[in-house]
Amino acid sequence: MRDRHSGGTWAADYCEGILLSGLHVIRGEFEPNTWAAFEGVYLGDGDPAEVGRRLGLSRNAVYIARSRVLARLREVLRGIIDDEAIQ
Repeated sequence: MRDRHSGGTWAADYCEGILLSGLHVIRGEFEPNTWAAFEGVYLGDGDPAEVGRRLGLSRNAVYIARSRVLARLREVLRGIIDDEAIQ
């Protein structure tokens, strides 16, 4: 188990692991441009207009992509968390 002095806490590592599992599960459900827009603004903390220019999408399309991926991620994470609670 990690302590706070080694760069993180057990709870933070656990949450990150669940998030990464959820992202892995849903990645294949989206078109490459949709996923790239999500990564650019949500995971990469990029400006939606700049991400859109880079991908050939409007700023609004980037926001829609982010929203769609996050909605699906929430569904999957609920399932993972519910399964963990049962065990």
